[in-house]
Amino acid sequence: MSDDALRPRWSLQRRMVVGLLGYLVLLSAGVLFNDLIINQRAQALMWDAMLNTQLDYFLRERARDPERELPDGPDLRIRVMDAQQFARSPFAHLSAGVHDAITVGERQKAVLIRDDGTLRYILTLNITDLDARETQLRNLTLLSAAMAVILLALLAAWGTHRLLRPFQQLAAQIRVLTPGRPCQRLRLSADASAELDVITRAMNQFITLQGDFVERERAFINTSSHELRTPLTLIDSSTRLALQDHTLTPALRARLLHIQDTVARANQLTDLLLVLAKDPQRLVENNTLLALPELVAEIVQDHRALADAKNLELHLSADADAANAWIVAPEQMVRVALGNLIRNAIENSFRGTLQVRIEGGARVSVTDPGRGMPVEELARLYQQLARRSSHDGGGIGLPLIARLCTHCGWDLTLTPQPEGGTHAVLQFAREAPPEAPP
Repeated sequence: MSDDALRPRWSLQRRMVVGLLGYLVLLSAGVLFNDLIINQRAQALMWDAMLNTQLDYFLRERARDPERELPDGPDLRIRVMDAQQFARSPFAHLSAGVHDAITVGERQKAVLIRDDGTLRYILTLNITDLDARETQLRNLTLLSAAMAVILLALLAAWGTHRLLRPFQQLAAQIRVLTPGRPCQRLRLSADASAELDVITRAMNQFITLQGDFVERERAFINTSSHELRTPLTLIDSSTRLALQDHTLTPALRARLLHIQDTVARANQLTDLLLVLAKDPQRLVENNTLLALPELVAEIVQDHRALADAKNLELHLSADADAANAWIVAPEQMVRVALGNLIRNAIENSFRGTLQVRIEGGARVSVTDPGRGMPVEELARLYQQLARRSSHDGGGIGLPLIARLCTHCGWDLTLTPQPEGGTHAVLQFAREAPPEAPP
């Protein structure tokens, strides 16, 4: 599973609310920033016009009446300085022009400096109260904008909740759907949109088709299990009765034994195909706790006669830590998988020793001394799920065994040996041994 699949995902409502909230925050910030820039520009133009008008007025009045004193109050003051006086004044660092919000002592002032060559005219206007009211107005604006964003976010959350409630209800119903359970339907709320109605109808049609398919599959498996096993059981019973006749010729007895062996393989193939037709989760119902060494020993013993007929020595060994290995699996499928691995190894060998080893970690290996499997044939085995022609005379084909292992969650690997032969390893899931009764 990829990291994207494991990563928690945001709900659609959360995405919409967060996106809308981000848009509102950016929009509010843009509007406030634009208002601030416009306000600063308008304020600068206002101070420039007002202060220059005031200074021009007092200078004209003084030109008509040189004895008239210039304003020198706490709120409005006009001073005339030469270069030396200006250099010692608090305004020496200011250039000619209008300056807003200059701190002089504990007051905020608007300052106009006009350079007349040898003299400098300085007009100061106390704007402390105006600046305080401006700050209050700015804070009120920010607070109003924040409250508007919060209110709009709450409205957006409420609106998206109402809008997406049918989607959420549908998602909750889909979340609890159980594969294989019949009569499942998705219900749509009355306030759902037309698009959601189309989705729900399509989903219900799909669920109905899937349920019908599952029921047909179960009926087919149950019917096939009975219809296939019944004739095989009759053939096997008839063959057993015929073999009890002591007047049979050796040739006829050999043919009957061959029929009996073929019926046994057909029964195995039937069981295997029925297992492959089932959902892997349903196989858990047939799981049992198995002692792997004892089970492997029984399977090896069942194949000794076949190995002796080909002058093969069938040798069983076990690692020290595998003597008490337990697995949880369907016993019949374990017998089918291991039995056919051993049978295929015998069919592809001529003489020598065939090694069956129980290794640590609930792993069984089968190594045959035969001609082995070419690398190209092994590649085709993993890529194609078809019976190989070279194994038609043996048990169940290795491709079906490979599918069985995958279906049951086992791991099967086949490796050609440098000296000839094939090394097959079947890995089961190991379980803890059962506790001894007190």
